[in-house]
Amino acid sequence: MDPQEECVIEVRVEVGDPATAFSVVSSLNVDNKLTPKGVTATCQQERGLVICEVRVKECDDPRRVLTARNTIDDLLINLRASLASIRALKGSEG
Repeated sequence: MDPQEECVIEVRVEVGDPATAFSVVSSLNVDNKLTPKGVTATCQQERGLVICEVRVKECDDPRRVLTARNTIDDLLINLRASLASIRALKGSEG
């Protein structure tokens, strides 16, 4: 593998309605600014779907692959927390 190549991991999670997806993406993108050097993480909304992508440079190094996995792990943990908070707030409004 060319050391200049990137590894890309994409995760898609159906969260229900577009408003919830928008709120989740907004909360995740704040944290995505704090990724390690050589790693980028972005999330976007497509209807009720949250789509997150992690890109890692120099992924021929096993440590970089582990960094990518850990970044996805963090994203999923934060997604779950964000979704739980949003659903709790929606439940308290009703």
